[in-house]
Amino acid sequence: MPQKDAGVQNFARSVQSRKYLRFLSAAVFLFISAGVYGCSSHPGSHAGTEAGIEADAVLFTGHSWTVFNFGARRYLQILKSSAGLNEDSLQPSHWLEISSPGGSFRPVQAVEAMQGNFYLIDAAQDRLCLYDSAAHLLSTFPLPGAIGNFNSGRMEAFRGGGGAFTFLDYQTGDTKQFVSRAGNDGGASWTLLSNGRLPIGLKHCVQELEGQGLSCILPEGPIRFDHTLNRIRTEDSRSSQARLTWEAAIQGWIMVAEGSDGKTLFQFNAEKRRLTVSGFSLK
Repeated sequence: MPQKDAGVQNFARSVQSRKYLRFLSAAVFLFISAGVYGCSSHPGSHAGTEAGIEADAVLFTGHSWTVFNFGARRYLQILKSSAGLNEDSLQPSHWLEISSPGGSFRPVQAVEAMQGNFYLIDAAQDRLCLYDSAAHLLSTFPLPGAIGNFNSGRMEAFRGGGGAFTFLDYQTGDTKQFVSRAGNDGGASWTLLSNGRLPIGLKHCVQELEGQGLSCILPEGPIRFDHTLNRIRTEDSRSSQARLTWEAAIQGWIMVAEGSDGKTLFQFNAEKRRLTVSGFSLK
């Protein structure tokens, strides 16, 4: 009898062991699947979310919108015409590589420049990289030394009045406004115009369209500032290309880009890094 009981116990342990191995295999498969399909750094769709693509920044450059994915170092250009936007045009195969200025390169922010050009801030070497509207690299020059190392986790740059650059430290609320001594895009040296301070607790700010104001988010709700960083009335702003609107349901500023026919091309939530297009189901 003891031998028989021992055999039963061994058989039970064997069954339990096989069940555990099957459970472990299933868990590992689900974990790997989540890593592959849910954590990709490349442009693509997310299962179970609204149709759209990951995007770090969106600027209007000339006759098109330029969408950036800095982690993948790629960009996508979308024509303003609604006819130029379709499901296929948003697929990863249409994204192009951002031209590197050489050396270590870690783009973290896009900033408007004159004549449809744009800047990318390279946090790896604390420099501004100037590109034309077709994303061709034109020049590079260092960021103001007075701001120290550009920490993309706590700092952002915006355009101010007269071509000035405003650097905002979210952690302290401190701002510094500089202008290029050359007085135009592409200057290599800087003059400090002013120091200021915005309310501590700002979560995120968005550059207003065709202007130098900022639309920001505080824990208690939206707040806006003009190009001199004075507080102004909180309301939606509009340009000839898009409108920036406060969505109370999600507590965020949403840019709604419009095509040449007045129809909505896409919506962009800068804080959530999400560009959405109604009616498209990206694969």
